[in-house]
Amino acid sequence: MREHDARLMPAALASLVSCAYAGAQRQWDAVALGWGVSAVIAIALAVVAARLTRGAGRVRWRRWRDVASVCALACALTAVVMATAAARWHHDVPEWARSPTSGERVTIEGTVVSDSRPAGRDAWTGERRWSVAVEAVEACISPCADVRPVRMTVDVVGASGEAPRLGERVRVEGRASGSQDTRRVVTVWNARITPLNGSNRMLGVVASVRDSARGAATDLPDEVRGLALGMTIGDTAEMPAGLAAAMRTTGLTHLTAVSGSHFAIVTLALGWLLKRAIRPRPVRAVVLALAMSLLAALVLPEPSVLRALTMSLTVALGWWWGRPARALPALGAGLLVLLVAEPGLAGAIGLQLSVVAVIAIVVWSPRLAVVLGRWMLAPLARSVAVPLSAWLSCWPLLVALRPGVGPYAVPANLVSALAAFPVTVIGLLATVVSTLWSGGGAALMWAAGVCAWPVAWSARAFAAAPGAWIAWPLGAGGIALAAAVTGCVVLATATARLKVGFRLAAAIVAVVLAGTSPAWTVTVGPAMDDWRVVVCDVGQGDMMMVRVDSRSAVVIDTGPAGGAGASCLHRYGVTHVPLLVLTHPHADHDGAVTELAAVASIDGAWVSPAATRPGHDVGARDAASSGIPVSVPRQTDAWSQGDVSLAVLYPPASVANASTSSEINDASITVAIRAGPLTVLALGDLEEGGQRALARILGGPVVVDLVKVAHHGSASQSPVLASLITARVAAISVGAGNPYGHPAPETRALYASRALAVLTTEECGDIALGDSAVASGCPASMAG
Repeated sequence: MREHDARLMPAALASLVSCAYAGAQRQWDAVALGWGVSAVIAIALAVVAARLTRGAGRVRWRRWRDVASVCALACALTAVVMATAAARWHHDVPEWARSPTSGERVTIEGTVVSDSRPAGRDAWTGERRWSVAVEAVEACISPCADVRPVRMTVDVVGASGEAPRLGERVRVEGRASGSQDTRRVVTVWNARITPLNGSNRMLGVVASVRDSARGAATDLPDEVRGLALGMTIGDTAEMPAGLAAAMRTTGLTHLTAVSGSHFAIVTLALGWLLKRAIRPRPVRAVVLALAMSLLAALVLPEPSVLRALTMSLTVALGWWWGRPARALPALGAGLLVLLVAEPGLAGAIGLQLSVVAVIAIVVWSPRLAVVLGRWMLAPLARSVAVPLSAWLSCWPLLVALRPGVGPYAVPANLVSALAAFPVTVIGLLATVVSTLWSGGGAALMWAAGVCAWPVAWSARAFAAAPGAWIAWPLGAGGIALAAAVTGCVVLATATARLKVGFRLAAAIVAVVLAGTSPAWTVTVGPAMDDWRVVVCDVGQGDMMMVRVDSRSAVVIDTGPAGGAGASCLHRYGVTHVPLLVLTHPHADHDGAVTELAAVASIDGAWVSPAATRPGHDVGARDAASSGIPVSVPRQTDAWSQGDVSLAVLYPPASVANASTSSEINDASITVAIRAGPLTVLALGDLEEGGQRALARILGGPVVVDLVKVAHHGSASQSPVLASLITARVAAISVGAGNPYGHPAPETRALYASRALAVLTTEECGDIALGDSAVASGCPASMAG
């Protein structure tokens, strides 16, 4: 096995963890805390690597003195990184921007450094929003009396007008709040954009080239147009929602997030060409470095792109010096440089996944290939070891994003890997050619689209296979369990010092944990196949499904745009919706109609009377444009199929004139549901006035299995209505860290006296009810 020089890795990883923690807490002045965390991580990594990784590619730490020196180096380098980060934080970021809850109205001037991205719809108007990143150079609190120079990146979210173009210089006015992204200091909401004179020429050229690539892909089929653009320039805006959901399930999203594999492909292809075309090594090195830098600029410098760029530049330096580049030293040095330049990168999940995957591929996959070679041909073993090691090592981080495991990720990646090389190379060639000759670029992009079909087919096929997605425990417990499984597999395959018996025991423990952990998500109740009603976790929005048969369910609301609603359909195998109920025209309830229609057939839709007015009919129009018959149900209307029935309790037709946000909430369709033995009361977003009206309609106490609490558990609740309801579960559909303060503590307390359990999707994920029990990701003490 090759011996690896990993002396910089403890420092790089300790700096990564320290910066990620400090960025998430916005505590860049807590340098001492960073040093302490760094020292602990460095020592642990040194001891484990020095004593347990023989046979997994040896590490050059043979004596405890070597371990001590590496730990000292790690602490010193991490201290430098954290001190630099703290100094920049205090120097470049104004005082008002350091508070994540400032809420100030601000004015910022800077340059747009990203393409515009969809940001859902405005919750009240239904207008589609966009988001861009702006590199700010001046900022002040409005009205501006003291404009200060700054150096920070902010997210800007707006709804009116066209989004500004990449490279454009703009003035932004809006309301500031803390950003969830450690790379961004604040997010500016409801932004008003004023173009200024001048622009960044380099970014303007990049924008033009990216537009040329999009133009070349115009005539590609819908299924592969967004996929080809994603695999070429990282633009997934035109990818169908169903395909995007399938790629998430099968672990293929890295193909459209341009990163290490793309840079490796281009480096190999360009290296082969340069060695045959240019003899002097320094010239080849300069050309390669320049080409990879231009590629990073083209696909935009996302965190994983920057990590891949540093390693490509290391290859170029190796050519210059006439020495082969080594992966771990290159990774460690590159990561330290990146964190000194931009400490906020540490909190980006893309960078974290990229770093972990490289370490696993370099250190673990060779040994894993040897182990797998005992049961399969050596070439196949090597092919399987690379995606398997990367996927297993990244899995604990992926669980934090989406609790679950896609068992077909490795075969899906093996199939898709065959297409990655031609799509990337031909797509980039098409992008370059299209800037000079649109016809030639379109022809080449068509060829790239043809090569992309296997990726689409494998994503769809593996995502539709039985058991394509297995639930996993939520939160820290789920992450720890996933890490334990990965750790046991590593011990079973990559350690030479442990006896065979211990390695066999580790393998057995990994299998047992992987097999039994999904069941831990169901703290009470039925298996997932036995669900009757599900309150889907769609973030800050609402979506509920009522099962009709094995592949069919009534859907009440869709959640916001972004794929969460389509993912919920996929998780529960729903491909047919006999009735879609859009309770009221707010985008967190009807913003994903087209996304659901892309992955399931929908027979008809009910909409609120308030959704018939221009300006409030976006969801209804989306349904109609998707070929779905739309109607407005009357109070007392009913629908039934099989053992499922719905009855409309509210609203009356008079709410059709609703115009304000509160009035539209009080125009929510409220339904009473029976699904087999279960009963449900779904309250939409009724505010206190609408709830009092519903209480008068009910006329007396009701007992249900589930009440879907109104308006995400806001403080606007009617004690009169709540006093009439007795329920097994009060479910609140709410997004983590939402800016509205949902759910209100008083609402929790109100329903805690009326229900055995008050559950939120923020804490529990999906909340499913079977014939006799509740299934959620919450502890048993919460599920009741």
